[in-house]
Amino acid sequence: MLMGTGIVGLELTTAFPCFAAMILGSSVALSAKVFPLILCNVVYVLPLIAIVITCAVMGDRAARVVDPVGDWIATRWPLVVAPLTEAAGVALTAYGIVPLT
Repeated sequence: MLMGTGIVGLELTTAFPCFAAMILGSSVALSAKVFPLILCNVVYVLPLIAIVITCAVMGDRAARVVDPVGDWIATRWPLVVAPLTEAAGVALTAYGIVPLT
């Protein structure tokens, strides 16, 4: 948990200028500026939230659920993450560009 918090903290410092430029630099409505920021953060943190909830609800039995999922992801992550990341990136880019044009 501490390692994950550290990684998020470091990545936040590198992402903050990009988000600040997006929010401050465009002339679209505030909701259109904030939605991509919230969506990005939710998508980024969702797996961590799922793990924490699973561990909280299942206690010691959570390892039976979390470990196989972790093993599956460790062996197949490029096949899953690459297309999902590409699709999310294209969708968010389009969502950001359309109001500016």
